Amino acid sequence: MSKTAFLYAGQGAQVVGMGKDLAEAYPEARALFDRANDALGYDLTQICFEGPEAELTKTENAQPGIFLVSWVAQELLKSQVTTLKSDATAGLSLGEFTALTAAATADDFTAAARALDRALMTGHYFVPLFHTNKQWVAHWNRLEHPYRHSLYGMRLESWWLNQNN
Repeated sequence: MSKTAFLYAGQGAQVVGMGKDLAEAYPEARALFDRANDALGYDLTQICFEGPEAELTKTENAQPGIFLVSWVAQELLKSQVTTLKSDATAGLSLGEFTALTAAATADDFTAAARALDRALMTGHYFVPLFHTNKQWVAHWNRLEHPYRHSLYGMRLESWWLNQNN
């Protein structure tokens, strides 16, 4: 019996032109890229499609760009091959977040979230738990709220690593 898994790329996989072929071939892909630009407030797709490479490789562009292209490809695949079912999703580093969005069921989501355990322990990431009916947060006793908040306020639940524990 064969099984299907989706594996998503992490930072370092970026290349100028990524996603451009999808946007040119599929109007629904172009719409998703445009929606992301609107949400972000800047033209990320221009950076992905045209570069320059020095701009695309900056972390603040590479990470959302790789996530966006992977997500658009995943959404296109789901719309084009409606009978395709994945048995697992996984990702390399940043790709783990795309794997979470690709999770079709609560079990898939749980499996993908478990792959993120090392990221959760750093205290530098958050994971939306949209497949659960209860809100909960994994907590490690070395994490605590920040002593001071940014001038912009605290928009998401923030945790910092306490080096003394």
